Amino acid sequence: MSVTQADAISIGPPTSAGHDLVSSTVHYFRHYDVEGLACELREHWTTEELVLLLASDRDDTVKVAAACLGVVGTFRDCAALARTLNHDDALVVSMAEHALWLIWLRHPDADIRRDLHVAVRLIDHNRERHAVERLSEVIARAPDFAEAYNQRAIAYCFIDRPLEAIADYKRTIRLNPHHFAALAGMGHCLVQLNRFHEALQAYRAALNIHPRMDGVRQSIRQLSSILNRVGTPGH
Repeated sequence: MSVTQADAISIGPPTSAGHDLVSSTVHYFRHYDVEGLACELREHWTTEELVLLLASDRDDTVKVAAACLGVVGTFRDCAALARTLNHDDALVVSMAEHALWLIWLRHPDADIRRDLHVAVRLIDHNRERHAVERLSEVIARAPDFAEAYNQRAIAYCFIDRPLEAIADYKRTIRLNPHHFAALAGMGHCLVQLNRFHEALQAYRAALNIHPRMDGVRQSIRQLSSILNRVGTPGH
């Protein structure tokens, strides 16, 4: 649970189940108590109930439901969270995006989860080749773990291996069709290879999932302008 998440949540007037959720969890958000929140949710709320609350007409309820799914949600909840990326409220979208990343980075095997986070830190510290090695080991042990492919694709991008990155982005998307970041990353690699029409397709697919990706929207405008100038509109 991040500071931004806690600060974005407030209690509004009572609205049945939504009010019950906010009331029962606000203490944990205010004190950044993730473990306590997880225990509260597992004891009193099902993920199915949290998913239903994503459709609430109260933004605060949707924010809390999304944040809670980030703590206890599973891969099966990603479709509902991905739909929430189309919400009118920017903070709701931010909550849903954060929840998706938390779920994507989780794996039931603690050792796999630890090694993935080690690899992410290696990328953050410009040790991408070591990250590729670590992620390849993770993938050998967990070949259906979509986020391992996505992180290895990121590492490949940094060491100028776009073809390998594209292959891993495609594997990510096959395993996790809601992964807007993998689609955007693949678009960047395709641009690097001057495969502009394919890049546009990837960018548009990413934007279709996550309409608030302003950088991707700008990339689409730039690519469309380039293709129009050379007389090959990217439709």
